[in-house]
Amino acid sequence: MATLTYNLATVETVGLSPALVIADIAVKAADVTIVGIEGDAGHRAIVKMVGDAANCRAAVDAARDAAEKMHAEFDVSLNLQFADSEKVRMVESPQEYSPINQGYLHMLPKESESEINMNAIGMLETQGLTGVIEGADAMLKAADVELVGKEKIGAAHVTVIVQGDVAAVKAAIEAGVEAVNKVGTLVAAHVIARPHEAIVRLLPQ
Repeated sequence: MATLTYNLATVETVGLSPALVIADIAVKAADVTIVGIEGDAGHRAIVKMVGDAANCRAAVDAARDAAEKMHAEFDVSLNLQFADSEKVRMVESPQEYSPINQGYLHMLPKESESEINMNAIGMLETQGLTGVIEGADAMLKAADVELVGKEKIGAAHVTVIVQGDVAAVKAAIEAGVEAVNKVGTLVAAHVIARPHEAIVRLLPQ
């Protein structure tokens, strides 16, 4: 059976928004390619990065350091010469739809002929839809930001993503957190200033 071989660096976190923050730091620190972020239909998300051995090691080190500084619950691993079966792809996995959370399990990079830039993105992650709806409404009313999209990884975790300039995104996230805390359960809230293009390509277009 045919196989594909990769040097694979992974970081798995509780929640999608910490995974995106850590992935941004890792891909800025090392010359690796993010092949996707996969949800487990529960409350965890795994970032998969490939590259040469040295850069995968650097990505793992950067991811571990970032996760520890964030006090995130996480696991990291480095698998050199990982043999991926063409029959059951573990690395460049095909998109899957989960009837449990009524959403797709993978955030996969979008192809684009031109460079994609964003000044900043903000992520508000809640458990339950009421909180994320209230949070999104508060963010859009509080600052000049644009709603980028909504992602589900499972376990009722829903992340809403906005973009704008750094100050506006920070203000929006603060307003969103305040709104969620009144009506729902806040899982995480983060701002990424000048996100790497690899992160931007993962977001809904």
